Amino acid sequence: MDSTSVSRTSTPKAADFVASVLRLQSRIAGFDCDGTLWAGDAGEGFFDWELKQGLLSDEIVAWARSRYADYKSGKVDEEAMCGEMVTMHRGMREDQVQHASDQYFDRHMSSQIFPEMRDLVHRLR
Repeated sequence: MDSTSVSRTSTPKAADFVASVLRLQSRIAGFDCDGTLWAGDAGEGFFDWELKQGLLSDEIVAWARSRYADYKSGKVDEEAMCGEMVTMHRGMREDQVQHASDQYFDRHMSSQIFPEMRDLVHRLR
C-alpha cells in the first residue's frame, strides 16, 4: 500500500489524518499511547491484571490495592503513586516483568489499537 492509498479500515477523515502526517516526512515520531494509539489505559489495566496473576506476593498485592484506592480517592497524588508503583517489581528479574507485560499487551491491548494508528505506524516504519 503506498502512502496515498486509503486503508480499507479507515474512514475518509482517518485517511486524511494519516496522509497529513505522512506529508510531514518526519524522521521521528512520538506517541503518548493511551487514547492516541489505542483505547483504554494500558498502565492501569496492566496493574490490575498483574495483581490477579500471582506474579507478586500477597503482601505486595494488598499494599498495592490499598495504595491505589487511596490514589483514586485523591489521598495520594499521581507523582507519589507513580514513584511508589515502580518499586512493586523489586526482586523480580527483568525478563519476568517483560514477559508479563508482553502477555498483557498481546491479550488485552493489541486489539485496542486504532486501525488508522496501526496503519500510520506501519507506514512510518
